[in-house]
Amino acid sequence: GTTDSECAFAILLTYLAQDDRGEGSPYEQTKPFGSDRLYKAMKHTIRLIENMVRDAGIQESMPNPTRCNFCLSDGETIVCSRFGDKYPEITPPSLYYAFGAADIMHKELLQEEPAAAPALGRTETSGALEDNNSADGENDVRFVELSRRDSVRGTVLSQVDRDSCSFVVASDPLTKSNSQIVWHPISANSIVCYTRGSLPILYQLKVLKH
Repeated sequence: GTTDSECAFAILLTYLAQDDRGEGSPYEQTKPFGSDRLYKAMKHTIRLIENMVRDAGIQESMPNPTRCNFCLSDGETIVCSRFGDKYPEITPPSLYYAFGAADIMHKELLQEEPAAAPALGRTETSGALEDNNSADGENDVRFVELSRRDSVRGTVLSQVDRDSCSFVVASDPLTKSNSQIVWHPISANSIVCYTRGSLPILYQLKVLKH
């Protein structure tokens, strides 16, 4: 195909193929890829797109940023990115996550009249430099600890039963403002990863200097 989304997905598959770890081609995958492999493929895809735009000499002349809000899953892990190459001047499209007890989230999500999403502008707090950050071995990424963030009212993520929980990502909050569910904006230029039975984790990407 010739659309930008098809090209981006082809790049991502290429990086998965380069990181098959002796497990065979990703085109013949018989088991989940795993969080680390999916995250790295998505990150490398975003970086390659950044470099392609730079090398083409069109970044400054383009009125709109390159936006990379992607979502990928292998059935056990979901990996989502919120990225724009002109942040903080122009923020990427919004993205939120919620994590909590599945029964509570299911009940709340069935309600109508979702909350209005707060505007995310140049002054949005990244949320990615708040607690216990550490480098992940690469100087263009920072790992963000999420375990102390709110889940449903009165509960933090680390207290959620991992055998009976749900993780939801959406462009805007899907429940009313008085819902028990707490929606967290995914910080600009970040990748969030969730694997069944674990806690969500987040990586903040730096915008490359061109």
